[in-house]
Amino acid sequence: MFQNLIPSTLTRAILAVFLFIAAALPSHAQQYGDFTYSYSNSNDFGGYVITGYTGTGGAVYIPERIYFYDNDPGAYFYVTAIERSAFSGKANITSVTIPRTVKSIGWGAFDGCRGLTSVTIPNSVTSIWPEAFSGCSGLTSLTIGSGVTSIGDYAFSGCTRLTSVTIPN
Repeated sequence: MFQNLIPSTLTRAILAVFLFIAAALPSHAQQYGDFTYSYSNSNDFGGYVITGYTGTGGAVYIPERIYFYDNDPGAYFYVTAIERSAFSGKANITSVTIPRTVKSIGWGAFDGCRGLTSVTIPNSVTSIWPEAFSGCSGLTSLTIGSGVTSIGDYAFSGCTRLTSVTIPN
């Protein structure tokens, strides 16, 4: 009577392959220009979160908003955070413009961006997570906005050429 409830070896193998492939796929990541992003209402800020960078480097301008055209042409959400490791290891990035809508820079977000020479963190950013800019050995100039209330451990470790840091009151 219960023989049909026990899956065959072939059924179990197919299920295992399916689960392996599903686990390897990114969850809800979408592409917008040179950026991958996802929508998040689970972080403290809501909105779109930059999850990765696929561009070639140089001067990078993170978009302030990402537009979608499904049911409401011209609708958009603001970019409110840069996710953990989003730009990690992108040695060809020379500068980054972070929009005034971003409130959080994730753990190791720019880790290992050796070509990055200057960063201005806007007043909207309240938190810089640990190791956010670690290993940015080319970084010479840093300006931190007045909204920053927390800077994680080792956020700027390995920034050996950093000669100019501006921190507001």
